[in-house]
Amino acid sequence: MSSSLKAIILMIGIFLIGLLCGTMLMIPEIEDYKETNILLESKIRNLTILYKELKGKYHALSESYKTLNATYMKILEAYTHLQENYVELRANYTKLKRDYEKLLKEQEEAIEYAKRLEQQVKELLYFRGFLLYDYAHDQLIPIVLQIKAADYWYYRLNVSREIMSLNQRLSLLKKEVRKYVTYNDPYIRDIALELRKYAGMNDELYANLVLQLVHEIAYNITKYPKYPLEVLVEGTGDCDNLAVLAAALMRAGGLDVVIILCEVKQNATSPWDAHAMIGVYLQSPPTLPFKFGRAPWYIELKGKRYYLAECTWPSLEFLPWNYTIQGSLIGDNPWYDIEIEAVIPVE
Repeated sequence: MSSSLKAIILMIGIFLIGLLCGTMLMIPEIEDYKETNILLESKIRNLTILYKELKGKYHALSESYKTLNATYMKILEAYTHLQENYVELRANYTKLKRDYEKLLKEQEEAIEYAKRLEQQVKELLYFRGFLLYDYAHDQLIPIVLQIKAADYWYYRLNVSREIMSLNQRLSLLKKEVRKYVTYNDPYIRDIALELRKYAGMNDELYANLVLQLVHEIAYNITKYPKYPLEVLVEGTGDCDNLAVLAAALMRAGGLDVVIILCEVKQNATSPWDAHAMIGVYLQSPPTLPFKFGRAPWYIELKGKRYYLAECTWPSLEFLPWNYTIQGSLIGDNPWYDIEIEAVIPVE
């Protein structure tokens, strides 16, 4: 073996011995690395789990924040709107308070004015006079009324009444006849008592005296339903107003009376007109129309005969007791034609 080959073999041996020694020295370091790697992997897994948990919490908090923020914005908007309303309400309240205080002052002044007016009105009276003819005893009957202004105004100052046509007032009379035929009114009762002093038990005479009184009231087209006391004080009325007054006086005198709502014609060519008159029950037919060549007219209701009484007088130029005029007496029908629409008992 040559010396060079020996040298090579020697070097290889030395290298292998060094390699073996180095390998033996590195074995502890590899073990440490493995342990470290295992520890790191465990931490990475733990951190990954923690990251996922934190990510879930973050997502939940993010959604909760969005919800809370949306709610907050709504509350803020509502608060702003409420604040604007409050400012407006405050302004309105301030104005309302001023208006209330002003109105309260005006009310106090009005109450004071009403008290003073009431004191002055107490001395005011309406005097109304009627002159009737008692044909049974051939004497004139003066009827003088002293009506307190306050009693009249009790009816007249009723501003709740609406403007009505005659047809509307007649429809109202159907429903509220007892309201308007105030036969228990003290003034109506006083007139009835006065007339009964002259008529006694003669119902035909009593009814004709009532008719004379009503005929002394001027016919006037009105726009409101009227009470009997108003018609007496004012001295005018439409056919329904006059019929209501006559019915009240008849009923206060103890007569059975009905209000007749009808359509009438003055002559053959005239149109039909709405109208109101009354009917009076008498135990026997009225005798006075026969003396002037007129047969009495009547309607029947529940087996009773109610004799017509026309309450509207054509003109105050004619004396109400001019019995030659058709329509001046109980039982007269001054119309060319008549169509009965309704008969309303006054109970």
